Amino acid sequence: MSVKSIIPMPNSLEWKNGEFKLSDSCAIITVPEFIAEAEALAVSLRPATGFSIPVVVDSTCEVPNGSIVFIRDENSDSAEAHTLEVSPERVVVTANSAAGAFYGTRSLLQLFPADIFRSAKIADSDWIIPCVSIKDSPRFAWRGMHFDSARYFMPKNFILKFLDLMALHKLNVFHWHLTEDQGWRLEIKKYPKLAEISAWRKETVIGHYNNHPRVFDNTPHGGVYSQDDVREIVAYAAARHITVVPEIEMPGHTIAVLAAYPELGCTGGPYEVNPLWGIKDDVFCAGNDKVFEFL
Repeated sequence: MSVKSIIPMPNSLEWKNGEFKLSDSCAIITVPEFIAEAEALAVSLRPATGFSIPVVVDSTCEVPNGSIVFIRDENSDSAEAHTLEVSPERVVVTANSAAGAFYGTRSLLQLFPADIFRSAKIADSDWIIPCVSIKDSPRFAWRGMHFDSARYFMPKNFILKFLDLMALHKLNVFHWHLTEDQGWRLEIKKYPKLAEISAWRKETVIGHYNNHPRVFDNTPHGGVYSQDDVREIVAYAAARHITVVPEIEMPGHTIAVLAAYPELGCTGGPYEVNPLWGIKDDVFCAGNDKVFEFL
């Protein structure tokens, strides 16, 4: 086990003698402020271990051996800082905020064997982690990942998995690219053609844009996230202390919109959702009041 076992590298990490063994008699004891993070940890540990670890809300009780404990540190000067102390008797996560407590659990999960991330029980496995003292806080307030759903649509469950991987690495901003010349991915009830027409292109170019003659895959591609999908994704992200920042292109990269609503363009079309990469000259018509109503 080395310092590189925790990603990103903590500010301070000290390996100690001994190890902690997670068992089916373990309990998670937490202050009320961190109950959501404690319950999330129990959920994360359950599939691979098969342990239904109870969460006990109590900031004053005596801590039994074999427990995982969450403590609130009101004196910390960093909202996202945490400490993780692993001894043979117990695991203690200390933080000033729910976000810090959550990041402590992500460090804890990384200490376990990789099988901890499996979605089914691993038979005859010992869930042992080394004793360690970790002190950590983020260097940057904005720790983002960008995801382009516009050029290639990925289903909701893929996005949720992506958010899980972000959270594991303590990233906190999901920059979600939702509209492009190649597709519009966001349901807008007032403009249903965005889902019916703008979300689909008839095919996609294969190879480099500058290749001639161009070759296409002759396969329609598209998809749209319903408003319920987006609500679920935003809530899922928030539970992992991730902020969703949606990107909606304007005034350029709008030909997918114009394919559905050609009256918003300067020429009136015809337009099609772009099967190519690169930039199109077709944009919203700045002299049309309907454009500003749409925007």
